[in-house]
Amino acid sequence: MEKSLVFSKNLTALRQSFGLTQKEAAQRLGIPYQRYNHYETRRNEPNLETLTAIARFFDVSLDELLGNEILITPRALRKTAPRLDGGELDELLDLSEALHSKLKSLKMKK
Repeated sequence: MEKSLVFSKNLTALRQSFGLTQKEAAQRLGIPYQRYNHYETRRNEPNLETLTAIARFFDVSLDELLGNEILITPRALRKTAPRLDGGELDELLDLSEALHSKLKSLKMKK
């Protein structure tokens, strides 16, 4: 699926999940309504600063907002969980790999 389509669908779904109109979302983001509308209708794409503001507002990562596959790498896991002992970290890494494999198999079934 085209990235701009994924972004616009994700943006629409997030706004609706917050119970906001396009106008309300635009106001809260501090951008003109027409510009926000153009993001949802694929007539325009936001710059990086606006993308970041949207992701923060809806409490999602840029990857989630853009529809990118999210992977928890061993390096990222070690950075975010430095206080875990070796066994706990290994267990989390195993769970991460299992989840990634399951997600991959589900995508192949589509």
